Amino acid sequence: MDDKQIEYLNRYEESLALRLTELCTEMRFMNGQLFRTDDIEAIWTRCAPEYMADAVPNIAQYPSAALAWAAYFGMAVARLWDRRWDEVQKWPDPYAAIRDARGFDEMDEYITEEILGYLPESRTARDIENLMVQLARIAETAIRREEIEPQSETAFHVFARTVRTLYRIGASVELYMLGYKYVKVN
Repeated sequence: MDDKQIEYLNRYEESLALRLTELCTEMRFMNGQLFRTDDIEAIWTRCAPEYMADAVPNIAQYPSAALAWAAYFGMAVARLWDRRWDEVQKWPDPYAAIRDARGFDEMDEYITEEILGYLPESRTARDIENLMVQLARIAETAIRREEIEPQSETAFHVFARTVRTLYRIGASVELYMLGYKYVKVN
């Protein structure tokens, strides 16, 4: 990939992250800031190839799930980072451990119920599900607006950047819900 393509992908990802952060802030799931930690980023780096292997075949039939599950996974990693990080960072494959509990198709429900601890009928679970639907819709629209040739190398890279952004958004939402905030240090 040349510098021009990398620049394009960086601009796309920054624009998408900004729009998704704005939505999360409007819906009171963030405060305008996208939180990042090296630990949480490292999990995505380790798990992205396997996530992509599961998500790509689902794009045509279930694009919202292929996109939104990355945000759910980000929420799960952030919660585990907060509660059980010493244990989780030793897992050989955190994504597989979460996915394999109920399978890729039910990953959202497993994360909501078992990792985040919300009953499916609770208001918080419904609000999170609504947020994920909105995030996936915006991400899908962003991809389509790029007017990229389907199944091309560029399409793959745009999808990869999109799910990475959704993962980061999910992690940030969960960190915000857990009460984390940036504090200026003198």
